[in-house]
Amino acid sequence: MLSRFMAVSSGLLAPVLLVACQFAWPSAAWSRELKMTIEPSFTSGKYGTDSTTDTFEVPLKLRYKDGPYKVGLRIPYLSVTGPQSPVPGVGLVGSDTGVRGTVRGLGDVGLRGSVRVLGGGDGDWFELEAGMALRLPTGNKARGLGSGQLGLSPHLDATIDLGSNLSLEVTAGRFIRTRHPQDQQLRDFFYATVELDYDVMPQVTVGVTVDTQQASVSYGTAVLEAGVFAEYEFTSGTRIGVSVSRGFTRDSSAFSVGLLLSHRFSW
Repeated sequence: MLSRFMAVSSGLLAPVLLVACQFAWPSAAWSRELKMTIEPSFTSGKYGTDSTTDTFEVPLKLRYKDGPYKVGLRIPYLSVTGPQSPVPGVGLVGSDTGVRGTVRGLGDVGLRGSVRVLGGGDGDWFELEAGMALRLPTGNKARGLGSGQLGLSPHLDATIDLGSNLSLEVTAGRFIRTRHPQDQQLRDFFYATVELDYDVMPQVTVGVTVDTQQASVSYGTAVLEAGVFAEYEFTSGTRIGVSVSRGFTRDSSAFSVGLLLSHRFSW
């Protein structure tokens, strides 16, 4: 209990400490950036059950960057059709009853903060960030829109410039649940994302992604999904994009299709 309390406390304090650091060290020479993103997606899969769950999600993302510090907010709106056993962002939480329905509403809101600890200067080919993400229990658990508990995700983000307009981004972390109800057999799990980007031209980026995570429940399987994407910057700071992906394990999604619209304000 003490170790879990310390994990929760450190997770809640991390974003506060990141903001405090901006006042502790002068940042007049740092570039500041506010990025707003809307990224609707449609995902379908059985997730280890006998029934298909279709999820339409429209998340609003806000990210503020001040020099080496980043803070972000993610507010998802969900429309989920299927059994209530798979919960978006959580995984299986119960057996498939065969009863289907559609629920709509706010999902679990996410907060995150990170700080660059290595690289980031002109000519640096390697950059490393350390951060903490929080998933707040804002989604209605009874309706299958959320987990009903606070989740923590300490993580590391690495970016490697491979040259020839190629870059590699790797994120690795661990999702920590603050409670483990015995009737749901939920587990903490490690996860990782690998993304390879290629700048076809200054305005166009294409890439491939691979996402994997350990099983989120004791009777589940690991998740492995891969996809491709393309983005186009049609005005300064404004990008549009499209992505498709598919899963390769029992608890993965069958497929996912997404769109992206973002705008970046810099000063």
